[in-house]
Amino acid sequence: MKKILLILLGFITLGANAQVFNYGHQDLAYKNLLQNGICFMKTGDSLFDATMVESLDKYWTISEWSTVERYKRPPKETTAMFVTTKTKTKKHVMDRKNQHVLVLQPAALYKKDKTVPFDQTLGYMYYNGFFELLDHDKEHNFNRYVIQSLNKGLSIIKEKKLHNRNELMNEQIAAEINAEHAGLLGNTLILNREFLVHFIDEKHLTKFGFTNRLHAKDEFFKALNTNKRTHYILYYSVNTRTELSLINILTGEMIYTKQFEEGYTEIKAKEMKLMAPFF
Repeated sequence: MKKILLILLGFITLGANAQVFNYGHQDLAYKNLLQNGICFMKTGDSLFDATMVESLDKYWTISEWSTVERYKRPPKETTAMFVTTKTKTKKHVMDRKNQHVLVLQPAALYKKDKTVPFDQTLGYMYYNGFFELLDHDKEHNFNRYVIQSLNKGLSIIKEKKLHNRNELMNEQIAAEINAEHAGLLGNTLILNREFLVHFIDEKHLTKFGFTNRLHAKDEFFKALNTNKRTHYILYYSVNTRTELSLINILTGEMIYTKQFEEGYTEIKAKEMKLMAPFF
């Protein structure tokens, strides 16, 4: 096991980037995930844990999966899946957000209560991308989206044999997702009004003809229970990197995704124009 850990560290030291997916199909850490599966480390929140297990059972297809109770360590040969807290920036606007991140990291590298360098992850996703000021008791609503998004990206790496020697690996993943759903029309974008405060200029919704519904907080969470297959939510995460995705509320399928350099905040007109045909 020490030998495996050293090899894993060797791959990390060689330098992956701090994006959503850091390891390509040729990397030992990625091969280990496929071979030995993931282990979800329960949080102790019964509702959150139950929805996560349900989501894994329905949507996790890239590998085997298992769980371990809170405060227990995952088997070292697996890839640990756990919720951690992102490093504070000492900037009020950033630090007031929900700080929780779902992370995939080689279990051999896991250390309780230690900051996770994101270039050591096989994938991660911020809960504040769905709703910035997200209460912890609402996080479970998004587990099905997080699991499907991570599973999709990892599956594309396997199917297309993508490798991290090319710094554009995440862009290649996005291109595959976007191409798969090109031409999808007639949908409705479900937005919480909080997005209009920081990220979206409402005039762009009108200018580019978005069919949309704006909801206050409580209405937004009720809208997540829709049975309409044409309703989509926006995932927009402004953290270490800025990540944008369109996700089907009912099915959890991602139809569009893109990443930006650090510091990108408001969604510019050119990006809104690219998403407009879906709506």
